[in-house]
Order: sequence, then C-alpha cells, then structure tokens
Amino acid sequence: MLGRLLLVLCSWAILAGCSVPIIYVKQDLGLGGRKITIPSGFTIVNESGRDIEEKMKAISDAVELGFETLKTCINDSEFPGQELKDVPLVLLPPEMLYVLGKKSAGFADGIRIYLRSDYIWASKLRHEWIHVYLWRTGRRAFGDIFHRDPLFKKCEYVLS
Repeated sequence: MLGRLLLVLCSWAILAGCSVPIIYVKQDLGLGGRKITIPSGFTIVNESGRDIEEKMKAISDAVELGFETLKTCINDSEFPGQELKDVPLVLLPPEMLYVLGKKSAGFADGIRIYLRSDYIWASKLRHEWIHVYLWRTGRRAFGDIFHRDPLFKKCEYVLS
C-alpha cells in the first residue's frame, strides 16, 4: 500500500502542470509587494521588483478582457465572479518559472494566481482562472493539473 502511495505521489510530482495543489484556506496573504486595486475590483500584487506604473493600463485591460471573455465562455449561471475577482494576481520577476520541474509563465494555487510580470496576456489569465474556477467549484481536484477539462480547449484561446 505504501509503495502505491509513493508511486502515485512521485507520478503526480513528475506530471503536474501549472496548478500547484495547496489546501484552500482563507488567510492573510503576507505578501510584501505593492497592492494595486484596478477599477474593476481585481487586486494586483507587484512582487516583480520592477515599476509597473506605466504598464498598468495594459495590465488592467488584459485582466478585464480575460475575465469577461472567460465568464462569457463558461456561461455558467453559478459562475463565481466575485470569488474569482477576489483571487489576487501576483506579478513575479520576468524570469522563467519552474513549477515542479516544468517551465511555466504562471501558476495558480487556489488562493492566488502567479504570473511573470512580462507575461500578462488575456489567454494566460483565462488559463489560470480556469484552474481556480475548477478548484473552487469542485469540478476537478486541484484545479485539473493535467489540463483534461474541456474548458481549457474551449475557453483559453477564445477570440479576445
């Protein structure tokens, strides 16, 4: 039994995608970066070490476009819009991220979405919000780290 559990855990660690499983607990974020609330209500936390003031209009547009097109694509009367808006977007330095040994431009942990500060596109935001949506609605364990849910194909690259 222990051998099977070890095999499952090792397989999961090797094959995991961009959604990092952490038990969802509402807590103080404890982030030291500058918190910015854009007009549509999303919180952006700048942990990138760079001044992003001049890019805030483009960042805000990408966030709003990504969210609205995701909401339309999912077309769920139970869409947890405010709950997803409450998920902070944490901007990281513009360096390649490695999540469980795989290259990534961002990831979600069910509590926050982390993105490279040079990779803020509507499609990437939709991708990470899909993970959070699946996680929070209970449709897929850990937000579908293997990207098997049809929402990834249907909604990630919708015309923005």
